[in-house]
Amino acid sequence: MRCLQCHYEGIDPLTELCPNCGVYLPSLLREVLPKGTQLKNNTYQIDYALGRGSFGITYQAHHNILGYRVAIKEFFPQDYAIRNTNNGEITIPHNQEENFQKGLKRFLKEGQLLVQLNHPNVVKIQDLFAEKNTAYIVMELIEGATLGLELDSQPGKKLLPRRVEILMEQLVSALTAIHEAGIFHLDIKPNNILVTSKDRLVLVDFGSAKQVASNSINRTRFFTESYAAPEVIIGGKIGRESDVFELGMLLYEMLTGTLPPKALTRLFEGDTFTPHSLDNPWRTLVTSALHLKQEYRPKTVKEWWESRYKNFNSPGFSSGNGTSEKPLGMTLRGYFVLPFFKEQGMQRRFGRGLIKKVFFIKDNLAVVIAAGGTALFELKSGETLWEIDCPADKGTLSLDCSQLALIWQEIIYIWDLKTGGLLQQLKGHSKLINDVAFSPDGQILVSGSNDESLKVWDVISGQIIYHLQGHNAAVTCVSFSSDGRFIASGSRDQSVRIWLLDSGQEFRVLESPNLGIESIAFSVDNQWIATGSRDHKVRLWTIESAEILDRFDGHKDWVTSVAFSQDGHLLAFAGGINDKKIRVWNLISQKEILPLEGHGNTVNTIMFSPDSRYLISGSYDYTLRVWDLNEGGEIQQLKKHTNWVYTVACSPDNRLITCAGNDHLIHVWDSVQNRKIMSLAGHTDFVTSLAFSEDGKFLVSGSWDKTVRLWEVMSGKQLRCWPGHQDLIKSVAFSPNKRFIASGSWDKTVRLWDLSSPRLTLTGGKGVRILKGHTQQVECVTFSLDNLLLASGSWDQTIRIWEVSSGQEVQQFHEHTSPVLSVAFSPDSQWLISGGKDNILILWDVMKGTIIHKLQGHTHYVNSVAFSPDGKLIVSGSHDCTVRLWDVESGSLLQVWQGHTNSVKSVCFSADGTFITSGDNDGVVRLWRV
Repeated sequence: MRCLQCHYEGIDPLTELCPNCGVYLPSLLREVLPKGTQLKNNTYQIDYALGRGSFGITYQAHHNILGYRVAIKEFFPQDYAIRNTNNGEITIPHNQEENFQKGLKRFLKEGQLLVQLNHPNVVKIQDLFAEKNTAYIVMELIEGATLGLELDSQPGKKLLPRRVEILMEQLVSALTAIHEAGIFHLDIKPNNILVTSKDRLVLVDFGSAKQVASNSINRTRFFTESYAAPEVIIGGKIGRESDVFELGMLLYEMLTGTLPPKALTRLFEGDTFTPHSLDNPWRTLVTSALHLKQEYRPKTVKEWWESRYKNFNSPGFSSGNGTSEKPLGMTLRGYFVLPFFKEQGMQRRFGRGLIKKVFFIKDNLAVVIAAGGTALFELKSGETLWEIDCPADKGTLSLDCSQLALIWQEIIYIWDLKTGGLLQQLKGHSKLINDVAFSPDGQILVSGSNDESLKVWDVISGQIIYHLQGHNAAVTCVSFSSDGRFIASGSRDQSVRIWLLDSGQEFRVLESPNLGIESIAFSVDNQWIATGSRDHKVRLWTIESAEILDRFDGHKDWVTSVAFSQDGHLLAFAGGINDKKIRVWNLISQKEILPLEGHGNTVNTIMFSPDSRYLISGSYDYTLRVWDLNEGGEIQQLKKHTNWVYTVACSPDNRLITCAGNDHLIHVWDSVQNRKIMSLAGHTDFVTSLAFSEDGKFLVSGSWDKTVRLWEVMSGKQLRCWPGHQDLIKSVAFSPNKRFIASGSWDKTVRLWDLSSPRLTLTGGKGVRILKGHTQQVECVTFSLDNLLLASGSWDQTIRIWEVSSGQEVQQFHEHTSPVLSVAFSPDSQWLISGGKDNILILWDVMKGTIIHKLQGHTHYVNSVAFSPDGKLIVSGSHDCTVRLWDVESGSLLQVWQGHTNSVKSVCFSADGTFITSGDNDGVVRLWRV
């Protein structure tokens, strides 16, 4: 049963009070058709009511023969309709008959209008029939909640701009299709918009809709005054502009949490409303939509929505050519997922991970390729405009921004940025690919690999044009000349080779002792090539003579990125962690103009703006920075990426996902809304372990700063900080009864913190038991679910079982041949699973100390293991970048999940066992359906 007030699902039919909102349920269900009611000659059977409004009741039902579920909307004006409880028919008082017939006619018209439409963002009509003295519309059943409920659940009842854009993009698409069919909706509001768990928006309730042939409307009760345009309320000619007005009202509400003044208020009390609280482009969008005079509004929703591009130009980020024309692919909006992920059951991703490459686009935009996903950012606001969820070791963007190529291991994925679709999946290299580059016209792609070769691809057909060989070590970097004549490749064999594209022949070889080339770039006029190498030097070569024109010394680490400015006057280079500076040289004066300082880790990608005034950089410190080369300083920083996830944990209600790593923060994500709620700050070093209490109210963390900290989940407040360990902490665990916290440390001890002890103070105390026995660092700890036992694994290759009440060691397991990295008890506490640096998992009988299974398949360290809540499955995460699922009874491998681009450091099951969460060393957390 469902509460018709708060829409809480799964209520026992005998319950009288809603467990969520407390409303008296029988009062809401009065006059609702009971479960089992048959409709249309036993074609459909009612399951339960989904919701009710002033003029209708919506039910979940199913088709009796075909079995599929549907939503059925019944016309039922609750102010005057009366239900006969014996046969379900409704009767209408004589003085309301005329009103009922008008409403029924409108209801039937709604079904007739909707059946004309076939659009993914518009509810689909499957049937329409009259029965029980009223009418019914049969629609697709949308598994989701209203936008109104989503707004109510958010802080301030507003959404993040990126979320708004994703929803508005779909809503505009729906309304464009509706208008093209000659229909106006005229009641756009949050409660008429459904959003599924996969973020599909569906526009419903066309009870106020009109066709073009009926282009006027009188004042009726079939619209919502808070959102309606003036002409809808007071009467007059209606049109597409009327829906544009309601879109403006809705957009303002989603961004601010409040509605603008009603149209009538502005008409009769003076129009003083201006959306000053909004930044552009939102302010201009709302202003243009909410003109009281219809003729001043945009003529179509598409024209209105696309007008936001005119507002991207900002002082300090201009394109340099004075135009506002968008490059191809920069009009794309939405979230797009690699099909392979969908096939595997990947549900969501949290965090994008390490920045791999950045491309500065005109109009204040940047495309950022990260380990977990590639996104288009609006630099000024930090807003994400589109995103492609595809793993990437590196990648490149075509010159016209219409195509994106991403490397993952030996595969190249080419994406169409006009549609968000996957164009090609290129396979041909036998080892890891290190770099790719598009030709200027975007029709050719070149790739360099650890297999010591280059491949030249036809982008349209996906066929290999040339297979270029000549290097005798890994090809690390490739580049096209701006005229498309040459390809340059750098290698760890210390050479640079230049190839002719038209013939595939080698044109020049540039050789110099350099310990290996790491980065390469052509000058704009194609006369020079700049290379960055492992010997910390940048060399400037002339292409024709193959001579070194200049050499730039002074860098203190590998030079991982080089770039020429568009005017050809400047050369920038940056590199590894031992030298975090970006150096910029004026090639005309032969002088370094300034070092750019601020990054805290390796700078692995740099690029000049089109007008050569700005430089953008990406770093392993998980920031993107924009530098003003005229002023010599940082003017913008975007911190949208994460680095090194050491640990993940899922709350018992499956709602919250937490992760932590080397940024010293604990990040808390709402898995339903797919957004970060908060970051918990307090640790002063890497956070290595997280664990929720059984009731989900508390979170415990352990860190390299040698402290254990206790947090209140709802408020994010730190409640306790316990020092005491003499070395970094690698693992923490909460006992199921919330009495104890265990911590394992590299000081070779396990500490048992008794939360019930009055002697356990804010900063320590005597309520701590130190368990000694391991002879090397302790890597992992876990409690049995019956609270009786504690297990710990260590670098001494042993697993020790401790009695919680006494702290005595009761069992010791010896079978791993390398350090034990992770342990977990089965739910019935009979079995223990362990994983280690010997690449295997071992399933133990806890009481007997015997081995049940050895699970083999991982090709590198097993970093994390966990049991499913029913004890039938085991999940493991490994240094081999995979997540694997095992059957406990047989010990067989059931599933291998791929997609992580670095070592999987932590895995866990959701409390209901339907999902697995995994986090990796590139800073990406993924959620997989079991």
